[in-house]
Amino acid sequence: MNFADMSLRRKARLLILRASKTLGLFHLAKALTRKKLRILCYHNFAVAGTPEWEKLLTIDARTFEERMTYLAKHGYTVVGLDEGVDGLNSGALPDLPTVITIDDGWFNIKRYAHEILKRHDFPYTIYVSSHYSKHQVPLFNISIRYLLKTTRKRTIQLDGLNLPFDANVDLSDEASTNETRDRIIDYGHTRLNPEERRDFLLKAAELLDVDFRPLDHERAYHFVSASEIRELAADGVDIQMHSYRHVWPMDRERALKELADDRAYLEPLAGKTLHHFCYPSGIYDESQFPYLTEANVKSATTCESGHNDADTHEFALNRFLDSDDIHPLEFEAEMAGYLELMRKLRQPRGRRIG
Repeated sequence: MNFADMSLRRKARLLILRASKTLGLFHLAKALTRKKLRILCYHNFAVAGTPEWEKLLTIDARTFEERMTYLAKHGYTVVGLDEGVDGLNSGALPDLPTVITIDDGWFNIKRYAHEILKRHDFPYTIYVSSHYSKHQVPLFNISIRYLLKTTRKRTIQLDGLNLPFDANVDLSDEASTNETRDRIIDYGHTRLNPEERRDFLLKAAELLDVDFRPLDHERAYHFVSASEIRELAADGVDIQMHSYRHVWPMDRERALKELADDRAYLEPLAGKTLHHFCYPSGIYDESQFPYLTEANVKSATTCESGHNDADTHEFALNRFLDSDDIHPLEFEAEMAGYLELMRKLRQPRGRRIG
């Protein structure tokens, strides 16, 4: 992350964090929050740099290695998700307890992250959306974004794809481009089966003069397969639920089906009953909590920043979303509990969920 390229607001934030650390406030926050459960959230992994549009959900493997080394050197006790959740209820947590979670089930978890975590002897959880594991094709929405971001053409001309709408757009018109992109993604998800989506991507790539085949071959936008999930589970990785189709419906029947379908696919591969869930895209409503209770779910994680304690609802566990967009000083401030204390000072008194 290049300091010179940051906004003035971001630079000011980092300067304040550096001054706070120099004054010993990070050390004080670490002592005050030493029994709070930290849950880290990751998504995809990469090497050789991450495109700007992917930085919120991707982290370079080398940066990830630095993060894990930091945890090991600075006294953070990495525990499994089960131990962390049980410790919240019993109060029996070690100092600076930390859980590592990875969402979705990207193939790059196995390619890059698994060996790093294994070297550090850190337990971790993968929340898997089974549909994209079962059907080994590139994720359609991410792939469409990639094609539109990397094409050098000035206009989208996809007449040869039989879309039921006009898909010829000037790429300099951001609003129209985004609207067309979203319509293409919706079309792929609602009208095409997995193999048809792959064919669509390859044809679209050809029309846009983008060489997509290497990414397809390297499985850059694929999830781990059934055999790979079984292999990771056998190597000690905790596999848990993330919904079957990466959606979490408000409707009870559809929500329960998402959990049931995800379980049906994952449990034979993981070799155990699954009791933990992560909200797709971090979107949830308190009215959905009874669905989780009915499905015998033990905990659910969000994408809301914060540490966790006995007052945190088990279906609204906070996590810190780490990525290439996070400066090392921001990571340190979050782990130390300094940013957590700043959040507590800023937020108004509110009711507890539950």
